[in-house]
Amino acid sequence: MSPFGYNLSLGDRFVLDRRHRSAGTGMILRDADELVEAMRARRRELGLTQEELANLAGIHRTQVVLYEKGERTFRVDVALRLLHALGMDLELRTRGR
Repeated sequence: MSPFGYNLSLGDRFVLDRRHRSAGTGMILRDADELVEAMRARRRELGLTQEELANLAGIHRTQVVLYEKGERTFRVDVALRLLHALGMDLELRTRGR
């Protein structure tokens, strides 16, 4: 959950949790590590190298390496470009209480 009371979801194209992953459903992200995990899994699922993903997103390969290793934090615009390159959607919605 974001500090603004929103859930971050990867939409209806991909799900990843510690038990399974499959196309067709969404995922609620709780922290940046889960975003990185989902993006890495999707990259591998698509058979893309880190360099190929970087080229698709218009960033340098070392950025993808550092993001996946958890050694660099995402700027929102870069995260959105990576998600787009991976065919993933980011959806914001308010939590039900």
